[in-house]
Amino acid sequence: MAKLNTINNLNIQTNVLLAPYTAFKIGGPADYFIVVKTESELISALNWAIEKKLPYYILSGGSNILVADHGFRGLVIKMALDQYKIVRHQVIADSGVSLQLLAKKSAELGLEGLEFGIGVPGTVGGAVYGNAGAAGQEVKNVVTKVKILRIEKNKLKYASLGRSACRFGYRDSIFKKNKNWIILSAVFNLKKSTPQRCLDKLAQILKDKIANQPLGARSAGSIFINPPGHSAWDLICEVELKGCRIGGVQISEKHANYIIATDNATAEQVVMLIAMIKQRVRDRLKIQLQEEIQYVGF
Repeated sequence: MAKLNTINNLNIQTNVLLAPYTAFKIGGPADYFIVVKTESELISALNWAIEKKLPYYILSGGSNILVADHGFRGLVIKMALDQYKIVRHQVIADSGVSLQLLAKKSAELGLEGLEFGIGVPGTVGGAVYGNAGAAGQEVKNVVTKVKILRIEKNKLKYASLGRSACRFGYRDSIFKKNKNWIILSAVFNLKKSTPQRCLDKLAQILKDKIANQPLGARSAGSIFINPPGHSAWDLICEVELKGCRIGGVQISEKHANYIIATDNATAEQVVMLIAMIKQRVRDRLKIQLQEEIQYVGF
């Protein structure tokens, strides 16, 4: 595996397999790959991609994505900005900070609002991007400010967005519509409670997830967004696809809105299974399912 020391002594690797960096453990190689731990490293990497006229992709925790079997033709930037601090009732966290870590740390301090992050293998950046949520909580309920880096006409500019400017919706945000906006950090405003109350709530949410979701399995999380008035899980069960398998991928027996990968799984098999689900639900129930996961390299 070659390394290029071309941008401020940063190591850009070539032909790096992306599968180990995803929750599915599926995906081919990136032409170029770099792990950035600071904003200055990120800026240098982006400037290099712009100079070389390369497509780039910002990789967070690796959940809610499916990487193509042939990988990504361009530069993949793995966000490892992982600093955070808790000041009174506020949590200020870089985009690469584990959501589970913040859920635990804030609960231990008696701060309520991030409990939904327990059992989620994602990061702050990905959670803000997709307005992650569970157990009646969502990112939009607690985030107050998001710091971003915008790329406009090959120029990098900092910006700060308040909650309303983020245009959060169900598993949606303004960031999904602006691919050249990169989430750097976020501020969460939490409610003061007691450590015992918060930890009890955390434990209950985790217990429910263990009972109802395939935690620990090779899964990207929920595959589909719930259509208005319906549960994607119920719809998939209704059309009798629970447990259905194509090659090395299978619809979870525990939760039908999850696809589980095995050792011989491929991205193409996931795509085929998703297409089968959408077709069956549309034909039988006249409902069009929409993916929650993002496709990378397709």
